[in-house]
Amino acid sequence: MTNRNFFCLGQPMSDSIDSFQLDEKLDRPPPLIARGRSTGSGYGLPVGFILMIALLDGALDLRTGLAFTGWALPLSAITFLLSIGVVYTTVRKRPELAELVIYTALWVGFCLFGAILTYHVIALSGPLRDADLARFDRNLGFDWPEWIQGLKAHPFVQVVMAATYGSLIFQIIGSLLVLALARKRGRNRELLVNMQVALCLTSVLVALMPAAGPWTYFSSAGHVKYSYIDSFMALRNGHNPPFILNRMEGVYTFPSFHAVMAFLFTYSQRGIRGFFPVFAVVNGIMLFSIPSEGGHYLCDIVSGATVAVLTLCLTGRVFRTGETSGSDAPPKP
Repeated sequence: MTNRNFFCLGQPMSDSIDSFQLDEKLDRPPPLIARGRSTGSGYGLPVGFILMIALLDGALDLRTGLAFTGWALPLSAITFLLSIGVVYTTVRKRPELAELVIYTALWVGFCLFGAILTYHVIALSGPLRDADLARFDRNLGFDWPEWIQGLKAHPFVQVVMAATYGSLIFQIIGSLLVLALARKRGRNRELLVNMQVALCLTSVLVALMPAAGPWTYFSSAGHVKYSYIDSFMALRNGHNPPFILNRMEGVYTFPSFHAVMAFLFTYSQRGIRGFFPVFAVVNGIMLFSIPSEGGHYLCDIVSGATVAVLTLCLTGRVFRTGETSGSDAPPKP
């Protein structure tokens, strides 16, 4: 079984990159730069969310007293990537490459401060609601222990589920590459902001319905604990050693943020030939893997899907007005 590593958030790029149209004006800087205006209105929203989450982390730290180590690597990576982005924005003026490296830096920042937020939320959450979630699953006709026992008879299925569940880091990289090179501008911005809004919504629900997950709730049935349980229980009990940033794990149960990301990654690929079907299939399989590979209740997936839909409703109007339209025809020679 795989663990719920927060940074293992998908498929590699292939020759099908030639199947969708590149922007005919790639050599021209984005309008915000060409007009001499600040790029803040292009990157301002995702940057603003990251700063907001970082400030919230700082405020919550006054309550929790959590300590985190290992800042040098992620902060150095962000600085390095942003420096390259400045070069491709001002000196060499390759907007597609500037978008790629800048949004990579923003993803690193989001994962960094977002992971810290999840630990603060768990440390401050109330009584566990696992009994309520397990009862909700039974009302849906889903028996988690029986599901786990049934999978043991199908090792190949388990391998496939583990691979798709652990594909999120590849989906981030793949999305960054595809969306930076695709003709429709603004998709990287849309994807990252959707993830940021979804994390905020998920955090509110986790604070209201904290849960350790079925691996712990059904532990009397002999099921193996996941490694994230140690961090989860340490946060709950106030025994908090310094947490190493690159070893932090996903500690949210209800809703499942894997389910949220499965829908949002697939949605981000809409209209892009050759990639939307791949993301749809991978994430469709991943949804089935969440109960076993992530240690989730079925209702965690249902609530995760609900968060994704609510996020798209909240952000949809903003991005519909700014999205560039166009066909997916091959570029002219």
